[in-house]
Amino acid sequence: MLDTAYAKFKEKVKGPWKEKLSFVKLGCMRQAQGTNLCGYVVCENIRMKTSERKLTDKNFQLLQMRDQLLEDDCMKALQAEIAEFFLEQVIDPNGEYYYPL
Repeated sequence: MLDTAYAKFKEKVKGPWKEKLSFVKLGCMRQAQGTNLCGYVVCENIRMKTSERKLTDKNFQLLQMRDQLLEDDCMKALQAEIAEFFLEQVIDPNGEYYYPL
């Protein structure tokens, strides 16, 4: 599908375009078989691909620490982080994302 869209794009926009698109497979956390942790895995992947995408010293340390955690501990830490976000930013009237009903 992407190749077809790219071919149509090349027809309409003239320029020095590559003949075909090339794709890079990026590693990501995967949901363990038989679990219901899909939402947590998606949140963790979004964070890793956005706020931690540059390999700074701090992000490298975070990556090393995360790799040493068991999957259950990693999910519990993510649950705590999401709960903290809701408590501080959504439920608290002084939070950035608070919206009175």
